[in-house]
Amino acid sequence: MLTINLSEACFGEAVKSSDGSLAAQAQFRLGESRAMRQDLDGAIDALVKLPILYRDPVWVPRGLLKAGQLYLQLKQPEKANVLFEELLEKHQGSDEAKSAADLMKR
Repeated sequence: MLTINLSEACFGEAVKSSDGSLAAQAQFRLGESRAMRQDLDGAIDALVKLPILYRDPVWVPRGLLKAGQLYLQLKQPEKANVLFEELLEKHQGSDEAKSAADLMKR
């Protein structure tokens, strides 16, 4: 648990000290870390900030997909579909958009 807390603290510092791709990746990793410790709401909170704070073409779609998948885990498909639709609209052609389209068909 100490390792996870230290990791999250480091990700938080990276987010504060950068505004580019490194910060976007750190924001994504923060969400992943929270999901790993089963703080799904905290993970979603971190991940949905990606499209608000960053324009990164790699980490924003990954974050939207992961947040949508976590909403599905929480049995909240309506919220998941909002994120999946954003992926399809703003990141069409990406692998994440294709995955979102598949998840919406289920």
